Amino acid sequence: MDEVAYARCATPHGQWWFAWSAAGLVASAPGDDEERDFLARLPRPVHRGRPEDVPVDVDWAAMPAGFRGEVMRALMDVGQGEVISYGALAARAGRPRAARAVGTTMATNPLPLIVPCHRVIRSDGSLGEYGAGGPERKAQMLAREGVDMSSGRLGGPFFT
Repeated sequence: MDEVAYARCATPHGQWWFAWSAAGLVASAPGDDEERDFLARLPRPVHRGRPEDVPVDVDWAAMPAGFRGEVMRALMDVGQGEVISYGALAARAGRPRAARAVGTTMATNPLPLIVPCHRVIRSDGSLGEYGAGGPERKAQMLAREGVDMSSGRLGGPFFT
């Protein structure tokens, strides 16, 4: 992999760390994560970049391959203000019985926020976990995107 740059940036969901190669984004993490912890997850060599240089494209060659990669690409079609169940996302990725494998993929997503795993919920409408800050952060992120979280469960027009 090419040299990797990283920076901490303001987003609508607070401060986030981003890392990128010449081909695009390779990693992200909440900005309250320690810098040294974020750096420990990055390939070498690495250097500090500038927030204004963070690209919008994903370096898909650096993302997981196979089913995990297919799930991550399918998730990119779930827009702001929408949610999808683990099972429905598995079906979109071509393996309708692989909801648990989707959960594992979401838990190991190297690009949370960019590959929006916070938009994946349980089939009963409950949030489930969120590896980049827990269910509380997941609920906050969804609420910021306009998803009604007042009942503690989702339903209605946002649930696909």
